[in-house]
Amino acid sequence: MKVSDVLKLPSLLGAEVLAGRGGLSNPVESVTVLEYTEVDELQERLFHGNEFTGNELLITAFSASRDDVEAQCVNIRRFHSVGAVGVLLYYVGLIMPEVSPKLIELCDELDFVLICMPRDNVSQRYGDAISDILFAVFREQERKRFFVSTLLDRLSGLRPQQRSMETLLRMLSEHLRASVILLGPNSRVEFIAAWPRSLTENMREQAPRWLEALGGGDELVVPLADGSAHLQRCPTLIDASDGLRLLLLRYGEPFTGDMLWQASECVRLFIHIWDRDYGKFAASELVRAIINDEPLQKNHLARLFRIDVEKLDQMWLLIPRESGAGPGERLLELCTRRLSELGKPLLTGYYEETLAAFTNSANTRGRQADLELWTQEEDGAVLEKYELVRIDRLSDTTAARRAYYL
Repeated sequence: MKVSDVLKLPSLLGAEVLAGRGGLSNPVESVTVLEYTEVDELQERLFHGNEFTGNELLITAFSASRDDVEAQCVNIRRFHSVGAVGVLLYYVGLIMPEVSPKLIELCDELDFVLICMPRDNVSQRYGDAISDILFAVFREQERKRFFVSTLLDRLSGLRPQQRSMETLLRMLSEHLRASVILLGPNSRVEFIAAWPRSLTENMREQAPRWLEALGGGDELVVPLADGSAHLQRCPTLIDASDGLRLLLLRYGEPFTGDMLWQASECVRLFIHIWDRDYGKFAASELVRAIINDEPLQKNHLARLFRIDVEKLDQMWLLIPRESGAGPGERLLELCTRRLSELGKPLLTGYYEETLAAFTNSANTRGRQADLELWTQEEDGAVLEKYELVRIDRLSDTTAARRAYYL
């Protein structure tokens, strides 16, 4: 189901698209209510745990930030960054006086569909749209039983820094309404995408016992919360050298063999399509995984490059002063050459248009001495086009992510 299809539902009669028409063809798989919109430390804590979900449609009245356009824009940017596709704006004229041109401009810039429900209407209810949309999504998924191409198409439409194994597994989990467990070498749990997400901690605790009980079998009924679920092993379609295995956990009825096959096929094709150029792109992919705080992708790529990520506690950023200044191979080579003078380990790569470099602070010689690395003649043009930033004492990849978005 696309955003344009949502607009045809009875619960959206009289709704108006104010901005983001370029996103009308984006898919919708779930709905979430945006309740807490204050831009403060609490929202930062709440939002940090909100990993990429994708294809969500937000519902809000911006009641907590009705007069704060900047806060409204911050919320839209944040949810767009984790894959939300649009927002249903309720009670305009009652709670929120008007929709700001600044918000409209931002949604157009992001192709984030801004839908205004009928204004000055007290009879509108969130529940009507939620049930209407989710039932339509369910009916469409029932009609389209083959989902491999659907999920991979959606993944290919994401920005490069959002295309990761974690994103795929979360999309698979949301689509199947089931939990997904990815095992690495020696049957070690690499990643869990729980459904519903509230079961994440419970599954992390129980998974080792379930896997031991499953042994070499293909299916096991396990206790989960106050009920039971079917733990099923998917067919091994991945190259054995990767050592990856996929399992699904579902309440109620078990999956058919065809559904298990499709789940494995999604992972196999992801590896084949997006991992085949590791030699060329993996450095930037590792940079992306660090900044996005994606442990599965980070660990996989770090092993590939034999880089001890834990030692990378210093981050350098070359941020374009104007759009269109990056990325470029010359800047990457120059940055690598300059920072190599500080010693190893060193990791350089692009994150969107920003060049990011990670090294170990033990190699540095003081801020002034380090900045003097960039005083040679050929660096002048670089520093005219890019702002140079250095962040020290990064405790982990979560700290790197926070520092990058400051």
